Amino acid sequence: MGPLVGMITLLLAACIQPLEGQNVQLVSSLGSLARAVTEGDIDSIIRQNLEPDLKPWKVAGPLSSLSLLNLLHSIHTTWPEYRRNFVAFVVIKSGSIRWWAYPTARRWCTSRVEYMKQELLSFARNTSTTLPDVAFVMNGYDKPLCPKGNCSAPIFTFNKPWNTSEGSSTYDDVLFPVLNHPFDHLVYYPWDAKRNKALMRAGIYAAMAHDCQRVRLYQLAQTPAAKEWLDVGIYKNRHWRVKLKTVPPVPMEDHARWRYLLSADGQGASWRLAKLLAINSVVLKYRSDSIEYYYRSLHEGVHYISVDEHTLLQVLPDIHGQQERLQRIAQQAQEFAFKYLSQASRCAYATAALSHYKRMFSDMDKLLDALPQELSVEALMQLRSNWSKH
Repeated sequence: MGPLVGMITLLLAACIQPLEGQNVQLVSSLGSLARAVTEGDIDSIIRQNLEPDLKPWKVAGPLSSLSLLNLLHSIHTTWPEYRRNFVAFVVIKSGSIRWWAYPTARRWCTSRVEYMKQELLSFARNTSTTLPDVAFVMNGYDKPLCPKGNCSAPIFTFNKPWNTSEGSSTYDDVLFPVLNHPFDHLVYYPWDAKRNKALMRAGIYAAMAHDCQRVRLYQLAQTPAAKEWLDVGIYKNRHWRVKLKTVPPVPMEDHARWRYLLSADGQGASWRLAKLLAINSVVLKYRSDSIEYYYRSLHEGVHYISVDEHTLLQVLPDIHGQQERLQRIAQQAQEFAFKYLSQASRCAYATAALSHYKRMFSDMDKLLDALPQELSVEALMQLRSNWSKH
């Protein structure tokens, strides 16, 4: 073990608390490293992630309240019903948050919006942060909804495809942090005691492709060549075309018992990646163009190692002899997770994203003053009709 890794390991050991009944340990602090909880703290994350998302909108020119009202009108009149049921219209004013969704909206989508509301309000109280007065459309679904050029105003969403070489996307959605998967601690387990295999425990759901990354990794793990290196299991299978035997889930903290952790997309970017980065194991991330808001700040070979079903069984033996490098990658991932991926850090990014979004509108405050207290589709459509006459 090199001096740098040894020093960090001792630092971790000084602030760990044992999980009851287990020797996996939770880390509540990381030396002098502080959580990022203000916009200034996340300046680099904003530059690398938020600004590229907003760039197409800024290039197109200033937005107005009518742009947002026209988006609501388009959603109501041209979108199929199933897509309308993914979104909510959210209003933040004077420190309070209210939202409206169609009565037929998917409950799991609206529950995410409500969770976002409660988390932002809690963040504002705990950090004395002033939330921006703003109105916006929130997508509660796992996929983006605005193909390039198809929306008159931005929609906030959790993931979308991203072409790294071109620095652009085929979708105009602006990425927003997932707030209903909090994971605020780091997890530590002695490196030499870890199982020398790559672990994945995941679910498969009906909306996923029947040959998605998780299924392909599961199939690879059934081959004789993979037995030495892979521990892949599906704990929930809700896909009618996928036939396999399910296994019990592994608690996230116990993932630390494996030296390698596999991250594979489902419908889109896997939200569990942030949790895996917080564990002192090496993340093996399946190559993908689907991203969450912070992915453009991650670097292959620094925070994770890229794999797919064709390279995985070649990569694992190759890196086995590079233990100091592997520990360094795991520690760098933990440092990133600790500083930037806590619930407070996510809320700081969400607040900054909403503030930057508002600045693109020429008359957002005027719209906020005109919005009815009781939001409904009829009231919003009438407001749009009146606004378009001005």
